[in-house]
Amino acid sequence: MSDCNCNQTKASGGDEHLPNFAVAGFSDAASADNFDNLRAQLPDVDALRIQVCVGASYDPATRKVCVQVPVLGKICFTLPIPIPVGAQLKACVDTCGIIPCGAKITVFLNGAAIYTYKFGCC
Repeated sequence: MSDCNCNQTKASGGDEHLPNFAVAGFSDAASADNFDNLRAQLPDVDALRIQVCVGASYDPATRKVCVQVPVLGKICFTLPIPIPVGAQLKACVDTCGIIPCGAKITVFLNGAAIYTYKFGCC
């Protein structure tokens, strides 16, 4: 076992390791609105639905919320209302379509739904 280097990964992300798509997403190209790119990367998939709740980050200067969605990547959008400092944010994502062509993201503030953002075919 001394010559095993399975847990050692290069910072440059070499081609010899398959990335964990649940963590890394599919490149940054799925920066949300581009579901064509997702379909191109999954040509043999006949159906896919993603439902997940994840933590969300918030920039009070711009009122932007960003969510890292498994497989889709990072999605950011602007909230119409400010969020108090120290508030707990999470977002629940549900894709639309048999093969995703859009998504609905509901933002929760301290456990209560406050805003729903839709894009694509939803």
